[in-house]
Amino acid sequence: MLTISVFGQGAASAAVNGPGFLIPALHQDGMSLAQAGWVVAASIAGATVALVAWGMVVDRIGETRVMVAALAATAAALVGAAYAADRSFALMLALLFCSGAASAGTASASGRLVVGWFPPHRRGAAMGFRQMAQPLGVGLAALSVPVLADRVGIAQALATLAGGCVLGAVA
Repeated sequence: MLTISVFGQGAASAAVNGPGFLIPALHQDGMSLAQAGWVVAASIAGATVALVAWGMVVDRIGETRVMVAALAATAAALVGAAYAADRSFALMLALLFCSGAASAGTASASGRLVVGWFPPHRRGAAMGFRQMAQPLGVGLAALSVPVLADRVGIAQALATLAGGCVLGAVA
Protein backbone atom coordinates (compact mmCIF):
# COMPACT_ATOMS: atom_id res chain seq x y z
CA MET A 1 0.00 0.00 0.00
CA LEU A 2 2.90 2.33 0.65
CA THR A 3 4.09 1.84 -2.93
CA ILE A 4 0.66 2.81 -4.23
CA SER A 5 0.66 5.89 -2.03
CA VAL A 6 4.16 6.94 -3.15
CA PHE A 7 3.54 6.39 -6.88
CA GLY A 8 0.18 8.15 -6.73
CA GLN A 9 1.44 11.14 -4.78
CA GLY A 10 4.52 11.46 -7.00
CA ALA A 11 2.47 11.40 -10.19
CA ALA A 12 -0.02 13.93 -8.84
CA SER A 13 2.78 16.25 -7.70
CA ALA A 14 4.38 16.10 -11.13
CA ALA A 15 1.01 16.81 -12.77
CA VAL A 16 0.27 19.85 -10.60
CA ASN A 17 3.76 21.34 -10.72
CA GLY A 18 4.83 20.20 -14.19
CA PRO A 19 3.22 23.07 -16.10
CA GLY A 20 5.58 25.45 -14.32
CA PHE A 21 8.47 23.93 -16.19
CA LEU A 22 6.82 24.83 -19.48
CA ILE A 23 7.35 28.57 -19.00
CA PRO A 24 10.44 28.85 -21.25
CA ALA A 25 8.76 26.90 -24.06
CA LEU A 26 5.50 28.79 -23.70
CA HIS A 27 7.33 32.11 -23.78
CA GLN A 28 9.42 31.01 -26.76
CA ASP A 29 6.19 30.09 -28.59
CA GLY A 30 4.96 33.65 -28.14
CA MET A 31 3.04 33.49 -24.89
CA SER A 32 3.58 36.42 -22.56
CA LEU A 33 5.07 35.74 -19.14
CA ALA A 34 1.79 36.84 -17.58
CA GLN A 35 -0.10 34.23 -19.61
CA ALA A 36 2.50 31.60 -18.72
CA GLY A 37 1.93 32.49 -15.09
CA TRP A 38 -1.76 31.68 -15.54
CA VAL A 39 -0.79 28.29 -16.97
CA VAL A 40 1.25 27.56 -13.86
CA ALA A 41 -1.41 28.83 -11.47
CA ALA A 42 -4.31 26.96 -13.06
CA SER A 43 -3.44 23.48 -11.83
CA ILE A 44 -2.33 24.73 -8.40
CA ALA A 45 -5.59 26.65 -8.01
CA GLY A 46 -7.57 23.57 -8.99
CA ALA A 47 -5.81 21.46 -6.38
CA THR A 48 -6.31 24.09 -3.70
CA VAL A 49 -10.02 24.42 -4.38
CA ALA A 50 -10.68 20.68 -4.38
CA LEU A 51 -8.61 19.30 -1.49
CA VAL A 52 -11.27 19.40 1.22
CA ALA A 53 -13.99 18.03 -1.04
CA TRP A 54 -11.76 15.10 -2.01
CA GLY A 55 -11.14 14.43 1.68
CA MET A 56 -14.88 14.05 2.20
CA VAL A 57 -15.08 11.71 -0.79
CA VAL A 58 -12.26 9.60 0.66
CA ASP A 59 -14.17 9.38 3.94
CA ARG A 60 -17.23 8.17 2.06
CA ILE A 61 -15.91 5.69 -0.53
CA GLY A 62 -12.36 4.87 0.56
CA GLU A 63 -8.86 5.71 -0.45
CA THR A 64 -8.13 3.13 -3.14
CA ARG A 65 -11.14 4.06 -5.27
CA VAL A 66 -10.37 7.75 -4.90
CA MET A 67 -6.70 7.23 -5.75
CA VAL A 68 -7.49 5.46 -9.01
CA ALA A 69 -10.34 7.82 -9.95
CA ALA A 70 -8.30 10.94 -9.15
CA LEU A 71 -5.29 9.85 -11.16
CA ALA A 72 -7.44 8.73 -14.10
CA ALA A 73 -9.30 12.06 -14.09
CA THR A 74 -6.01 13.95 -13.81
CA ALA A 75 -4.64 12.06 -16.79
CA ALA A 76 -7.78 12.70 -18.85
CA ALA A 77 -7.69 16.43 -18.10
CA LEU A 78 -3.99 16.60 -18.98
CA VAL A 79 -4.62 14.86 -22.29
CA GLY A 80 -7.32 17.43 -22.97
CA ALA A 81 -4.93 20.25 -22.02
CA ALA A 82 -2.33 18.78 -24.37
CA TYR A 83 -4.88 18.83 -27.18
CA ALA A 84 -5.89 22.41 -26.34
CA ALA A 85 -2.30 23.66 -26.02
CA ASP A 86 -2.08 24.72 -29.66
CA ARG A 87 -5.75 25.56 -30.07
CA SER A 88 -7.25 27.50 -27.17
CA PHE A 89 -5.52 29.23 -24.27
CA ALA A 90 -8.75 29.44 -22.26
CA LEU A 91 -9.56 25.76 -22.78
CA MET A 92 -6.03 24.76 -21.82
CA LEU A 93 -6.33 26.80 -18.61
CA ALA A 94 -9.70 25.24 -17.78
CA LEU A 95 -8.37 21.73 -18.33
CA LEU A 96 -5.23 22.41 -16.28
CA PHE A 97 -7.50 23.69 -13.49
CA CYS A 98 -9.47 20.43 -13.78
CA SER A 99 -6.30 18.34 -13.72
CA GLY A 100 -5.22 20.08 -10.54
CA ALA A 101 -8.64 19.62 -8.97
CA ALA A 102 -8.62 15.93 -9.87
CA SER A 103 -5.09 15.40 -8.59
CA ALA A 104 -6.07 16.69 -5.15
CA GLY A 105 -7.86 13.41 -4.53
CA THR A 106 -4.52 11.69 -4.49
CA ALA A 107 -3.25 13.82 -1.61
CA SER A 108 -6.25 12.96 0.55
CA ALA A 109 -6.26 9.31 -0.43
CA SER A 110 -2.52 8.69 -0.10
CA GLY A 111 -2.44 10.23 3.38
CA ARG A 112 -5.30 8.08 4.50
CA LEU A 113 -3.65 4.99 3.03
CA VAL A 114 -0.72 5.52 5.36
CA VAL A 115 -2.89 6.16 8.40
CA GLY A 116 -5.17 3.22 7.67
CA TRP A 117 -2.56 0.64 6.76
CA PHE A 118 0.22 1.29 9.23
CA PRO A 119 0.17 0.95 13.02
CA PRO A 120 0.97 4.11 15.00
CA HIS A 121 4.57 3.07 15.65
CA ARG A 122 5.24 2.72 11.88
CA ARG A 123 3.31 5.72 10.53
CA GLY A 124 6.12 8.24 10.84
CA ALA A 125 8.46 6.38 8.48
CA ALA A 126 5.60 5.49 6.13
CA MET A 127 4.45 9.12 6.01
CA GLY A 128 8.04 10.15 5.34
CA PHE A 129 8.15 7.91 2.28
CA ARG A 130 4.77 9.22 1.12
CA GLN A 131 5.86 12.83 1.57
CA MET A 132 9.13 12.08 -0.24
CA ALA A 133 7.03 11.41 -3.32
CA GLN A 134 6.08 15.08 -3.63
CA PRO A 135 9.57 16.51 -4.22
CA LEU A 136 10.48 13.38 -6.18
CA GLY A 137 7.53 13.92 -8.56
CA VAL A 138 8.34 17.62 -8.93
CA GLY A 139 12.02 16.82 -9.49
CA LEU A 140 11.23 14.30 -12.20
CA ALA A 141 8.94 16.85 -13.85
CA ALA A 142 11.71 19.47 -13.64
CA LEU A 143 14.12 17.11 -15.39
CA SER A 144 11.76 15.87 -18.08
CA VAL A 145 9.12 18.49 -18.93
CA PRO A 146 11.45 21.21 -20.27
CA VAL A 147 13.42 18.70 -22.33
CA LEU A 148 10.26 17.19 -23.79
CA ALA A 149 8.78 20.62 -24.51
CA ASP A 150 11.97 21.63 -26.30
CA ARG A 151 12.36 18.43 -28.30
CA VAL A 152 8.82 17.30 -29.08
CA GLY A 153 6.56 20.16 -28.03
CA ILE A 154 4.40 21.47 -25.25
CA ALA A 155 1.49 19.16 -26.02
CA GLN A 156 3.68 16.07 -25.77
CA ALA A 157 5.16 17.28 -22.49
CA LEU A 158 1.65 17.60 -21.05
CA ALA A 159 0.70 14.20 -22.44
CA THR A 160 3.73 12.70 -20.74
CA LEU A 161 2.55 14.07 -17.39
CA ALA A 162 -0.77 12.34 -18.13
CA GLY A 163 1.11 9.11 -18.75
CA GLY A 164 2.72 9.41 -15.33
CA CYS A 165 -0.72 9.63 -13.77
CA VAL A 166 -1.83 6.51 -15.62
CA LEU A 167 1.23 4.69 -14.29
CA GLY A 168 0.45 5.94 -10.80
CA ALA A 169 -3.11 4.66 -11.08
CA VAL A 170 -1.96 1.26 -12.31
CA ALA A 171 0.61 0.88 -9.54
